[in-house]
Amino acid sequence: MKNHDLRTSNWKRWLSFLLILCGFWYANAKDLKKIFRALEKEDLPKALELISESLSEEPVNPGARYVLAGLLATDSLTLFDLDSARITVWQALEDYEQASEDELEDLEKNRVSIQNIQDLDTRIRDKHYARAMDTHTIVAFEAYMGWYAADPRNPNLVKLRDSLVWKEVKPQYTSTAYQQFFLKYPQSYYSPEARFGYDSLLYLENTRSDKLSDYVDFLKDQPETPYRDRAEKIIFERMTASNIAQDYERYFKGYPNSKQIRKAVNIWYHLNANPDLSGIAFRDSLQRVSTAIKRLTVPIYEDGEYRFMTSSGAMMDLSFAEINRDYFCGDIQTDFFFGGNDQQEIYNRSGNLMYTGSFDLVEDLGLGVLLLEGDQGKQLIHKSGFEIWDGLEDAAAIGDQWLRIKVNGKYGLISNTGYPITLFKYDDIYRDGVFWVFEKGESLAVYTTEKIMTQLQDDALELEFKFDDIEVVEDSLLIGFRGDWECLMNEQLSFMIPWGDYEVTPGTPFHYARTTDGYRFSQLQANSPRGLLTDLLENEVWIGVEQDSLWTLYNKNSLDAPKSGLDTLYLAGDFTAVYRDDSARMQVLFPNGIQTELTENQQVVAVSPLQNEELADYITILDEEETSLWNKAGALLFSGKYEEIKPLDDSLFITKQRGKLGMINGKGEELIAFQYDAMQESDGLIFLLSKGKIGAYDIQDSTLILPRYESKLERFGPYYITRAKGKYGIIDESEDEIVDFDYDQIRYWNDSTAWVKDEADWSLMNLNDGSFLIDTVSNFEMIVGREDLQIATFYGERGYGLASSRNGELLPPKFNEIRNLGNQEDPLFTAEVYSPETGFYILLYLNEKGEKLGSYAFRVQEYEKIYCED
Repeated sequence: MKNHDLRTSNWKRWLSFLLILCGFWYANAKDLKKIFRALEKEDLPKALELISESLSEEPVNPGARYVLAGLLATDSLTLFDLDSARITVWQALEDYEQASEDELEDLEKNRVSIQNIQDLDTRIRDKHYARAMDTHTIVAFEAYMGWYAADPRNPNLVKLRDSLVWKEVKPQYTSTAYQQFFLKYPQSYYSPEARFGYDSLLYLENTRSDKLSDYVDFLKDQPETPYRDRAEKIIFERMTASNIAQDYERYFKGYPNSKQIRKAVNIWYHLNANPDLSGIAFRDSLQRVSTAIKRLTVPIYEDGEYRFMTSSGAMMDLSFAEINRDYFCGDIQTDFFFGGNDQQEIYNRSGNLMYTGSFDLVEDLGLGVLLLEGDQGKQLIHKSGFEIWDGLEDAAAIGDQWLRIKVNGKYGLISNTGYPITLFKYDDIYRDGVFWVFEKGESLAVYTTEKIMTQLQDDALELEFKFDDIEVVEDSLLIGFRGDWECLMNEQLSFMIPWGDYEVTPGTPFHYARTTDGYRFSQLQANSPRGLLTDLLENEVWIGVEQDSLWTLYNKNSLDAPKSGLDTLYLAGDFTAVYRDDSARMQVLFPNGIQTELTENQQVVAVSPLQNEELADYITILDEEETSLWNKAGALLFSGKYEEIKPLDDSLFITKQRGKLGMINGKGEELIAFQYDAMQESDGLIFLLSKGKIGAYDIQDSTLILPRYESKLERFGPYYITRAKGKYGIIDESEDEIVDFDYDQIRYWNDSTAWVKDEADWSLMNLNDGSFLIDTVSNFEMIVGREDLQIATFYGERGYGLASSRNGELLPPKFNEIRNLGNQEDPLFTAEVYSPETGFYILLYLNEKGEKLGSYAFRVQEYEKIYCED
């Protein structure tokens, strides 16, 4: 054969295949017979020409297309074109659907059916599948699946295709590439991995600089991210690193659905002195704790268990098999209990279990933090129950802000969340004024909270150790020392006076440094003296500096108009200046600018107050003739021949004439004659000493009690208690004896009664008629002493009793022991009596009114489980 591109060796096989394929269709079909006859003669060009003619004459021609598809799908022929075969057989199937009934009948007579065409389509599809598997490319797999979408083998191709795509995408390692993959192939086996990679990379890419703002912005942009919990935890720790209540509040209001919300609220609550719980999550539970903390609590032992009772008699819903023995004496000040078996549990005051662990000691550090110590070491927990830090050597709350903890012999700072503010590499950390001081070896680093927080936000807390020592002045100024050099810094750690070889003195309003040559002032302050100054004087109001042998005087409160060119200057007391200018007259200058001229013989002397240093607001101007007293406003109060003037308050002055003391008012009027050897004030009484006897002047009502007593007078309600002839008594303002001077001691009880002691016995006396309400008891001890209430135990012949200044006798004297298990403001008493006949101890509990709260009977071994040992 020539020019027909048929090989004899392959032709017979192809012809045999076609006969079977066509089902002897050529028997009665004219066009098909011609086509097949050409094929029999191995004249493929002729056959193709006949097929073309048949298709042009009959566009709807399933038979011709069927034969053509078979030829195109035969890989032994050079015209083999699998893609054309696929298209042609699909056209044959369409033609078959569109063929007329006569054509279908003719095809049926020649045994050509739809099944024959479908079988050919299946063979072509299988060849495509084999080719796709051999090619093994993304394009091949996607092309096949595009052509044969219903092929049950497609899931395998999808997986193969996705695998190839993922092998290309995965090494790119970008969120964009991963996002494009799972968006394009959402059902892919690798889509979850791509989604995970996308979320991870998106998180890492947006928080790469690790700043707080990165995490905040990330959650705003990606609210549904699976990294939300992680980001919120980091935001929580960073946002609250300052460890102040306001930042915890800012967090739980900004992230109300965070998993950290309960921790944030609990820390906020314990950092607040008076937390406002309105609108706060978990308000009810916090309110219960808040209310419980304010209640007095004492232990009760009943039915083999310890319980706790408040001063109202209410029992807490909480019991222990064991408690700390320190609790036995009541007045429990902590807002938690620890106990249980081997003291391994901590409960809050409302009875909720906070923590279970291994510990023996509990210390309240403040800031809502507890330090636990046991066989395994020390750990920090929060009072709401979560652990802050484990495995530490020491801990303390510093500056009411952070926790200083010691790990491996070095100190660092952490917040209540456990977030490290610093590394653990310092020998000590402490707060001095507004400054945080870090010790490392022999050097110090000093920072402010603001500087620490700023560096923390940049994750770059690198401390500079540039001080050998420091001195903090008025909490906000810092003098730094380094060798022989000093500096002065403000509360922002900005230099007021830079480093130099001088002695720094912070002042108001000027800061200055003294060198060997003189003084230099801080150039950062307006109107401060300039240049080198040879001398300096200052008090609370004035500062004077000498330069070129002349003085300049500044008022510290008004710097705009200093007095300059003064040839003489000295300062008297805390508020006056005395100077001479070119007028050759000495002037006394007061803070408000008022001045008075001095004569040649006058001098200014500062007044020393009798007791209160805040009253040093006076000066005296004295000469040989008289002494005058001037106040801070430059007003002359009085003058006279006084040897000494000492202010007692703003209107009373102790003065001396001819060696004797008296008292005058601000107008110079005599209130107490000048006849006393000593005068002293206490509690509104001025004690007067004359010839070894003591009297008093009551400032409140101007009562004068002449000095005829042996001890200082003390107020006793409306009366006075004092001593005469070696015994104590009570007198009124007229010195009439309310209680005769017959007693060794007298103790105030209320305005109408007093405890009096005659030798060994005490009695409670009614001051109105001298009768005894309680008579001859051998011991008397005050256990509650308030302005409005006093309660005492007293010992009679049969035992201890209890008496109240408000409610009289609360218990008769027949108890073995009476204790106040409460405190001064909220007392709660236990009274004990032992019955030898029964072998029982009876404990009676009562409140400050004497009302019975409960009574319990114990055998000896049980009594030891509740007995309080002071």
